[in-house]
Amino acid sequence: MHKYFSFLFALLSINALSQPLPRAGQLKITIESFKCVNKSWDGFVEFDGHGNEVSVNFSYRIYSPSNPGAARKNSGGSVIFGSNVNGMTRAGTQTPDLGGINNGDVVNVSTLVMDEHVNADEFIIIAPTVWEWDGPEKNTLNKFNAQLEMDLDFAVNQPFPFASTQIDYRDPFRDRVVKIFDKYSGYGQAIKYHNIFKDFFCPGNAQGNRVMGIRSGTFGSECLVVYPPTLVLLDTKTLNAQYTNNLGGVAGDSHAARETRGWPPIYGINVHYIENSYGVQTSNGSYDVFLKIEFTPDYLSAPPASTTTAPPPKYSKQPVVVNTISTPSENTVIPAIAGAWKGTFGYGENFNTDFYSFQLNADGTMQVLNNVGGTSANGKYTFSRNVVTGSYTYSDGSVFSFTGTVANNTMSGTWGSASNVNMGKWVMTKK
Repeated sequence: MHKYFSFLFALLSINALSQPLPRAGQLKITIESFKCVNKSWDGFVEFDGHGNEVSVNFSYRIYSPSNPGAARKNSGGSVIFGSNVNGMTRAGTQTPDLGGINNGDVVNVSTLVMDEHVNADEFIIIAPTVWEWDGPEKNTLNKFNAQLEMDLDFAVNQPFPFASTQIDYRDPFRDRVVKIFDKYSGYGQAIKYHNIFKDFFCPGNAQGNRVMGIRSGTFGSECLVVYPPTLVLLDTKTLNAQYTNNLGGVAGDSHAARETRGWPPIYGINVHYIENSYGVQTSNGSYDVFLKIEFTPDYLSAPPASTTTAPPPKYSKQPVVVNTISTPSENTVIPAIAGAWKGTFGYGENFNTDFYSFQLNADGTMQVLNNVGGTSANGKYTFSRNVVTGSYTYSDGSVFSFTGTVANNTMSGTWGSASNVNMGKWVMTKK
């Protein structure tokens, strides 16, 4: 069933398709790596080492819009990577013996940003920063961090910019990397960092520790330094969409299964930074940072039965006669349900996205059938008191489960990966 996504791919391009629900879950974000696209100017003489010396820092907020004052927060950063002449962690290809960050270098960082449980109504704001180091002083960093914390506190008290934005399952993080003044109109001019960096960029030929993304120059007769913080804005709808998108990319999936899905798994988000401070463009630094995002939704252990298609049981006013001889036990497989069932399944509240078919056998075994009648997976099921439950396994080892109710000639319920049954809905009729 879930191995055949071609029709789903076409439908997901339509914004009217059921949107991902906000879901609570465990969120883990890691600064996985950075790439030097173009080195930042490092002075006429590289006193601090060969090439660039780079660290990646972060600060974040996890908050509910109903109580932003209770936002969870943290900050931190990586070691300084570069030429290992001043106690830095050796990385890069600027020199064969000492390293140093050079154009094209990709450096593994592996710094944990968060591993937190987030509630369904919470938003996440992350401010990752890339620093080029020219010396050991930390005063610049400390002043910068103080201003950044104020900026994040400001942001959590504003309306979330993507609260009502439609989400594309194929690209759930689209447009979620922003400059603060582009999405928060009350932020004002981005000159709050001017006094922190003015000695380096006005007149612009001094060395100093600085953050990537600064813009500086003469405006009128005054030299100004402009820095709008780069933010990554997430919510549990985008995270749930990423998880759904990656169902076909979980460990154990075959290459063919991944190809059938129609689009690649999404492992995280890339954040791009570029300076615009030096007259010679090749002196302006440019870096990419990749944030690895892993989200596992919470699921109810006993989800409510679907009522999308199947009508509720009808109650008779006639007295109920109990026949203790013919009453089935809890795990009895009633032969009447055995046979071929065909229908559709979907994601979230949707149930009519793609083909879904069971062959239920009288001995409790079952097969998942493809749209030409071939067997795609094998499993077992039970049926008792109008409730059907089961699970099945594909040849590559991936397991799916389902539960539902039966009324007249129709079955309907919910399905999910492994033992979870809250990823979407399904409906079938007996053939």
